[in-house]
Amino acid sequence: LSIAGDYEFFSRPEWTALQKAYGLSFRTQRQMQPDFMYAAVASGDVDVIAGYTSEGRIKEYDLETLADPKHAIPPYDAVLLLAPRRAHPDRL
Repeated sequence: LSIAGDYEFFSRPEWTALQKAYGLSFRTQRQMQPDFMYAAVASGDVDVIAGYTSEGRIKEYDLETLADPKHAIPPYDAVLLLAPRRAHPDRL
């Protein structure tokens, strides 16, 4: 199989953890801009991508997200941060 990830993915500890936890070995690893990864996997240019669970193109392209029962990737909780002057405009 072939895999694509963004320009930093294959140098991150998460990739190393995935390889160790699941014994992953891919024929090819391709780095590409995240905007192109979803179309590449949907068209069969690559078999697997390291995507973002919040990406709307997962549903658009009817892609399958894989479970991580060994918890190789830590959970990423998103938060919204607001500039102080926006949170308290009366304090300007």
